[in-house]
Amino acid sequence: LEASKRRLADLVRASRPDMSRASTRASKLGVVQAEIRKQRNIMPLRRLLSVAGEVVQAIKPCFMMSPISVAQYLLTKTIDFDLVIFDEASQVEPADAYGAIARGRQLLLVGDERQLPPTSFFAKIETDEPTSDEEGDDFSVADLESILAVGAVRLPNRSRLRWHYRSRHASLIQFSNERFYDDAPMRVFPSPHTDRDELGLAFRFVEGGVYMRSAGQHNPVEAAAVAAAVMRHATESPELSLGVGAFSISQQRAIQDEVERLRREATDPRVEAFFGSHPEEPFFVKNLETIQGDERDVVFLSVGYGPDAAGRITMNFGPLNREGGWRRLNVLVTRARRRCVLFSSFRADQMNLGGTTARGVVALKDYLYFAEHGRMPTTGAPTGEHDSPFEAEVCRALRDRGWEVHAQVGAAGFSIDLAVVDPESPGRYLLGVECDGATYHASATARDRDRLRQSVLEGLGWRIHRVWSTDWFHRPEQVLAKLVARLEALKHEPEPERAVEQPRLPIFAAEPAAAAMAPALPPGVVAYRRNAAPLGAVEDLARANVREAVAAIVAEESPVHVDEAVRALAARFGTRASKRVQEAFERGLAAAVAAGDVTRRGEFLWSEETVRVRYRGDGCPVTRPELIAPEELREAVRLALAREFGATREGLAASTARLLGYSRRGPSLS
Repeated sequence: LEASKRRLADLVRASRPDMSRASTRASKLGVVQAEIRKQRNIMPLRRLLSVAGEVVQAIKPCFMMSPISVAQYLLTKTIDFDLVIFDEASQVEPADAYGAIARGRQLLLVGDERQLPPTSFFAKIETDEPTSDEEGDDFSVADLESILAVGAVRLPNRSRLRWHYRSRHASLIQFSNERFYDDAPMRVFPSPHTDRDELGLAFRFVEGGVYMRSAGQHNPVEAAAVAAAVMRHATESPELSLGVGAFSISQQRAIQDEVERLRREATDPRVEAFFGSHPEEPFFVKNLETIQGDERDVVFLSVGYGPDAAGRITMNFGPLNREGGWRRLNVLVTRARRRCVLFSSFRADQMNLGGTTARGVVALKDYLYFAEHGRMPTTGAPTGEHDSPFEAEVCRALRDRGWEVHAQVGAAGFSIDLAVVDPESPGRYLLGVECDGATYHASATARDRDRLRQSVLEGLGWRIHRVWSTDWFHRPEQVLAKLVARLEALKHEPEPERAVEQPRLPIFAAEPAAAAMAPALPPGVVAYRRNAAPLGAVEDLARANVREAVAAIVAEESPVHVDEAVRALAARFGTRASKRVQEAFERGLAAAVAAGDVTRRGEFLWSEETVRVRYRGDGCPVTRPELIAPEELREAVRLALAREFGATREGLAASTARLLGYSRRGPSLS
């Protein structure tokens, strides 16, 4: 995998234009170089992309833009893409997406129809009568709320993400799985921790919280509790990124104000250090309308709504009461990777659903109850059945040795065959035992069976031991003794550190050392090489195999001018190109042509059809431009034209001369 990343990075790097070499102002590359160095009168971006878009794409092949920016900066028929990807496609209206789609040859829509639809807060579309599309279908594309919905209807190929990559504890996704994805739940890797506050979903009841219904529409007591928890996190768990989600804009602002106040009053230097320690995932406070797409190690959620000054709770929860409110809740409760803490000033049993049927409000009541009372299947002794008699036999052997073993530990489509409880800390599992049973054979690829499962589980804190059925069948006592010995050793080892997300390193962090030592030649250009190894003195010329010598020279320097080949032969015999050397060369050349080793085209000799563009600077023995083969010159012009992304005739001549190693142009290169 790492080698593939580096190979791809090298391919991208090789296709980039050489910005270190000056180009003519009339070329597209020269335009970009000039704009980079300008301090004023900078060309507008829209015009630059229309004039020199190919150069910009070669430098930066991936554009990350909003649909509106595509329409604003990319003129039609000037820049197109091999692939157009829409992330969070459920939030993009079809009309906004078509401009970007038209600029690509392939389309990939990524999104979840059970998350936020496009917001209609700032827009209102009115139509007098229904419309139909040109193909006469029984529905209009305008009836579909997002480009993801259009793609679900129109695109032939669909793929569903089955593994929930984000959650490090199943309780973080279990509610959404059961409430919103019951027909196709996300599979989650089980956690080795069954009774730990550091992982999973937790509930914090805020005593005395009052929702200011008419004065600010927020809950100041709850906002203060959330802000205090943020300060504790900053000093106690600074290595984990943090985000806060609120159920309303008013509560979001109240939390922001309280956090800022506490930061100003803080005297512990660790507080400010935390707020600057996660540049890629900075601390945020957002509401349920703007939090989609964000994820953090830890997320605090603030309901905000609750009993008013009279102690009365109304069933008005803002966006949750509207159509699609349940989708907003689904987004909000699935932002955490490791831990999610729900702050609320009321409990689920205080909600009276008699006055509302809104799906979002009903789901909120269920979520409050789940956060306060719910427990994952792994938090108690699982009662799953064994997948095979082999697993049952291994489990029985361990239990006979006195170990507490749980079978099929996990939820939502994935489970570990056997999990051994730590006798010193019953709240966690000491070891996970994987058998090559039904789950193993159900995996479609060896990559899934033998690498991905174990690497992900170990990243979650599991320690995995494999028991193979063939080993167990032939040597059950030895295999069991090895397994028990590892369990005994693990009892005295410290618990492994929780894997914290590592910062993403840039692919182009540094040039390879070999590349730094190589000659600074553009891609497609090689240094002119001549084999000067001596073949003897001039007296040896009559006895030497001149045919082989001529063939070797042409093979090294093809295409090479006849005069240069004669000089190369003379140099290998330590003399100058005298008449004697020329006569010997003619005899050897005739023999090489007759043998098929060399082809002669006019004044140039060839050993193969490949045309190379060769750099003739830095002490090269071939310096006269008129001795360059027309085919090589044409290839150099083509390469210069591609590197400059278009140029005037005068500029192209100068660029071609630089590629060939000439700092000045004479009549031969004009």
